[in-house]
Amino acid sequence: DTMLRVHSLLDMVMENARQLKRMSQRVDHTCGELEVSMHALARDCQHDPMMSMIDNETLASTDQYVATVHRLHSILKDLPRMVHKVKHLVHEKEATLFWVPLLPVLVLAVVTTVMIVEAIIVTC
Repeated sequence: DTMLRVHSLLDMVMENARQLKRMSQRVDHTCGELEVSMHALARDCQHDPMMSMIDNETLASTDQYVATVHRLHSILKDLPRMVHKVKHLVHEKEATLFWVPLLPVLVLAVVTTVMIVEAIIVTC
């Protein structure tokens, strides 16, 4: 039951990772278009002193925003691959993850069995 829950949660995490990747691609593409448009506008307005000053400030802000979006996209585009690695690791270690928590119970059962057998031998 626990491992089924883990697999179910990992499936939901994978779907969320894929959705985040798609959204980050869309935002990254849109920011790329915005950046191209802002640079074209700055070129067109370079001879107007007032517009040139405003465009320089706007361009600097836009460039910072676009750089941040590109960094986030570079992280988010690898997210499904990272989740897949975790799913693969959980699948490989599933037996260990199931049995290790039961080891104390098994040890206690063996010790109790030995004590009962010893008691039976001593009384006979």
